[in-house]
Amino acid sequence: MNFLKNGYLLLLILVVLTACQLVKNSENVEGWQEQLVGLEDADLFLEQATAKGSVVTYTTKGCVIDRLIEVGNTATIAASGNETEEMLKHRMTVHYLDQCVFLFANIHSKNHQVTYSLATISDINNQSNLTLYGKVDEEGVLNAQAVFITSFGEK
Repeated sequence: MNFLKNGYLLLLILVVLTACQLVKNSENVEGWQEQLVGLEDADLFLEQATAKGSVVTYTTKGCVIDRLIEVGNTATIAASGNETEEMLKHRMTVHYLDQCVFLFANIHSKNHQVTYSLATISDINNQSNLTLYGKVDEEGVLNAQAVFITSFGEK
C-alpha cells in the first residue's frame, strides 16, 4: 500500500513540475510573440536560426547537438552511432538561458508554413530535431533564447 501512495505522490509531483514549466514557459513566450511575427514562413524561420541539429545528450540546463551542416543545396548531419571525426567537429553545446522559450515548430510540407505550440524542457530528448535562436559565446557555446522542437508534417 505504501508503494501505491509513493507512486501517486511521485506522479503528483511530476504533474505539478510539468505544470510549473508550462506556466513559466508561457510567460516567456509572451515576450517572444513579436519575434515570431513573420516566422510563419519556413524558409525564413530556418534561415534566421543560429543553429539547427539533432540532440545527442540533454539535461534540464542544456544539451549537445550534432549540427546540421549546410553547403549549397546539401545538408548533412551525423547519424547516431555513425559519427566521423569530421562530423564530431560540428558538435555544439547549448545552454538554456533563464528566460529561454520552448516551443514545438511544425513545418507543413505542402504550404511551407510553420505553426507553433507550447513545449517544455522535458519534451526534448535524444534525436529531437532542434532549431535554435541565441548567441554563440567565445567558447562556441550557444546560449539559447529560444528552442524549437522541429518536425515536418503534411498539413
